[in-house]
Amino acid sequence: MSKYLLSISCWVNVPSNISVNSRYDIVSNGGNLALEGTYLLTLQDLGSNGSLYVCSNIVVDTATDIGVIGVSRINDGNWHLINMCSLVGSGSDYLNIYVDGVLEASTTFSNTVTFVQHSGELTTFGIRDSVSYSGNTY
Repeated sequence: MSKYLLSISCWVNVPSNISVNSRYDIVSNGGNLALEGTYLLTLQDLGSNGSLYVCSNIVVDTATDIGVIGVSRINDGNWHLINMCSLVGSGSDYLNIYVDGVLEASTTFSNTVTFVQHSGELTTFGIRDSVSYSGNTY
């Protein structure tokens, strides 16, 4: 079985007065969590409290979505370095999220996936939902 290391790093600065509504993709290869091999790195409003947290998912088969959620509020007007690291196909696989160099969420799993991208999905960068900020919608 082949091993695949997926690592995504980016800087984000989300204003504290952003209108929060659901999920904002940072990197996605389709965002369809029903397809084996897809992955997401997102900011999500969990619990509708107006705070965004870093979330990451990887689908290891058509029925198993592995996910982790960070603990730091991201929409605070400051720059944050976000890192998502995953090892797939080793038998001791993992999915980790780091915020500002600190491990915030981690999980281990075993699976039979042999790739970390779905051939029918394009990789996208950036927010796919609309965002309201300072009276403008983007």
